[in-house]
Amino acid sequence: MFSGTNIDDALNILTLTLNGLKKFTRSYFLLSTHFYKLKELHPGEMEHAAFYYIDSLLEDGKPKFTYQLKEGWSDVKFGTILFEREGLVQLLT
Repeated sequence: MFSGTNIDDALNILTLTLNGLKKFTRSYFLLSTHFYKLKELHPGEMEHAAFYYIDSLLEDGKPKFTYQLKEGWSDVKFGTILFEREGLVQLLT
């Protein structure tokens, strides 16, 4: 959600969206995002939401997905790992 927006706008809009969905008390919503900053919100702001991720790991330098749904947030940052693996950090520094 809101992938073309700057970080501050995206966080504000996403927070507004999630809090706005609370009024639909007999409904469930499934949202998908890579917006990691959402994790940093105060727990009281997201008490009505549950967060899950598809488990993954790095095996022989390549991403591997277990397809297991786990509660919480993934701390794996494949973008950074792949950027480094391809030698881009060394090339650009």
